[in-house]
Amino acid sequence: SLLRELHHRIKNNLQFMASLLNLHLRKTKSKKLRQILTESQSRIKSMSLVHESLYSSQDLSGINIAAYISNLVSYLSQAYILNQEKIQIKIDIEEITVDTNLAIFCGLTINELLSNCFKYAYPEEHLEKLGQPGEIKIKFKTIKDERFQLKVIDNGIGLPSSFDLEKATSVGLRLVNSLVKQYQGTIKIEKNRGTSFTIVGPLKRTNGS
Repeated sequence: SLLRELHHRIKNNLQFMASLLNLHLRKTKSKKLRQILTESQSRIKSMSLVHESLYSSQDLSGINIAAYISNLVSYLSQAYILNQEKIQIKIDIEEITVDTNLAIFCGLTINELLSNCFKYAYPEEHLEKLGQPGEIKIKFKTIKDERFQLKVIDNGIGLPSSFDLEKATSVGLRLVNSLVKQYQGTIKIEKNRGTSFTIVGPLKRTNGS
């Protein structure tokens, strides 16, 4: 009961922070500042959803990753006012329970990569060239040696051929790179008819990390 109450309070605190950002969002007319506030709000929400899931779950030891990612994608689609006639998201997530650390890692990573897609991958001229809605795929599965694989794939305009994640100037992509290193994982980027991010890491981090 105490642990459930703890998750409930953390969730409420995070939601309060998101509400404060929303107040500032309503008052500002600066496009750049609105973007920063929206991005910060979605990062907070991705963590809040973890504690919300634990609070409402019978099992406090972990998170149903399929339900969590589905809820997160739904929230982000609404936050960025996604037009599903222009961009469609397909989710293929293995139905397993993961620990809180991995859920937060996946949530923050998906948040950054999906937000980037919404903002940059599908300019109108590219959608006209495609002749069909853009498509973003999010996949998660367990693989051998107690590891997981997370993939975010889009058929957008793609990254420049000279792109180097270690030298990225985007706050979101720098955060993704940092998160992957902290989680003892690896990230592979493919730039072919869009962009594919493949992240592999341990289902549970070793102690001291």
